[in-house]
Amino acid sequence: MVRPTSPLTSLISSNRGPFAWDVGTYHMNMPLNNGTRKEDHGKYLTVWRRVGKKWLIAADAWSSDLPPSR
Repeated sequence: MVRPTSPLTSLISSNRGPFAWDVGTYHMNMPLNNGTRKEDHGKYLTVWRRVGKKWLIAADAWSSDLPPSR
């Protein structure tokens, strides 16, 4: 299971009509199959859509700042 080592850092949160979005950064420490761990950090974007009285995730994207693994 992947667990962030620190909370997400929200940089921009806003809404317009039935949509809201949150843009920020993340830092996590991921366990690998060989028992070691790998640090990762990057950016995220989450878009929410209001349906009735609930806010549901309409889109969720993230991008690592680390170079691709080889």
